[in-house]
Amino acid sequence: MTEQETDTDRTETERVLEIRVQDFDSFAAESVAALDEAVATREGDPSVLAFETPRQALRLLSDARFELLETIRTESPDSIRELARLVERDVSVVHTDLELLAEHDIVELHTEGRNKRPTVAYEEIRIDVDLSFEPDSGAETSARS
Repeated sequence: MTEQETDTDRTETERVLEIRVQDFDSFAAESVAALDEAVATREGDPSVLAFETPRQALRLLSDARFELLETIRTESPDSIRELARLVERDVSVVHTDLELLAEHDIVELHTEGRNKRPTVAYEEIRIDVDLSFEPDSGAETSARS
């Protein structure tokens, strides 16, 4: 830190908020360009789940299902029954949640004898929510921090 820098200056440079207003056509063009680049360079992760609304994504990754993912990662249960015991939930409810997560390829269920051992398919899950909106044409808006 130089003599002229203060802790406040450093904090302000570390915290960044970017506000964008972008229409769908621009978003689509950027997505196509990014996909073309990923294909050309063979970079990028093709594993993407897309939802039309944040509410749909939150329905899939509810608090209870997120707890299942955390518990699978930290405890490595050998079966759905063991996972249900660890999270103190009914086995049939945990099974239903895991089947839904497996349908979306978030978890994998490995059959081992009579048991199914759940594993999380990814090291990291990132959630990106676009909070864009269509402002009223005559409405005045202001932003405060």
